[in-house]
Amino acid sequence: MSRFLRVWPGPLGADHAVDLVWVNGAVAVGEGTDHHRGAYLDAGFDDDAALTASSLALRGHHDVEIVEDDESWWDGWRDHARPVTCLDIVVNPAWRPRPPVSAGATVLDIDPGRSFGSGAHVTTQLALEALQTQRLAGARVLDVGSGSGVLGIAAALLGASAVTAVDTDPAALVATAANAARNGVQGVVVIGDVGSGGLDDLVEVFDVVLANVPTPTVIDLASAMARRLAPGGRLVVTGFLTAREVAVVAAFAPPAPFARSERDGWACVVLGAANRP
Repeated sequence: MSRFLRVWPGPLGADHAVDLVWVNGAVAVGEGTDHHRGAYLDAGFDDDAALTASSLALRGHHDVEIVEDDESWWDGWRDHARPVTCLDIVVNPAWRPRPPVSAGATVLDIDPGRSFGSGAHVTTQLALEALQTQRLAGARVLDVGSGSGVLGIAAALLGASAVTAVDTDPAALVATAANAARNGVQGVVVIGDVGSGGLDDLVEVFDVVLANVPTPTVIDLASAMARRLAPGGRLVVTGFLTAREVAVVAAFAPPAPFARSERDGWACVVLGAANRP
């Protein structure tokens, strides 16, 4: 049996509830309808600590119930998944036929399993859009908190010569490896060998460092990510609400902000040397 949160959105609305569960570590969010109470959200977590933190954050704004389940709900969202277009990248659910796309588009077939990174969340979309503004031909890329591997695989398909993916969730690393093979870049995307030393166990430096992880993790890892950045490199960082952007950028300084984007209350920043186009 597993536990998940069932949330009936309050006056602040469903978007507010979804933002809170993602920020507090949800790895899957689905929707449903109760004939008596109306629409609800189900949020799944990898561990009880994240579930408890999310429940506390939601209470007072939304009605929350912790539900015991046989885990069958985890895959319910798959029937409703659709391709997501991010500029010239299309993230396609791997169990669906590829959609027709415009000439020059890059299609990723992604099955996240129970990891984050289906392409549906706005932070993934912001990161994919920012990634397309970077010099990736021949680049060495580090994907921190790889989840499904969607960002690192996109970098490989866009020309990166080597992508190192790291994640604390073993299931995410399995999903990353499977999706890399599915997209024909298993020779480019490799799983990073990190232990108790975290990112400092890596001996390489990278031209582009990607991170789409919750705000506390971004801040905790900021210095370590900056140490892994090659001279003239760039960090593409998201996973935080715009209200936390100042705190996130301050955790990295230097490197300095170079570009930013936001959508639906979420932000993405590109950090690095201002003289590099």
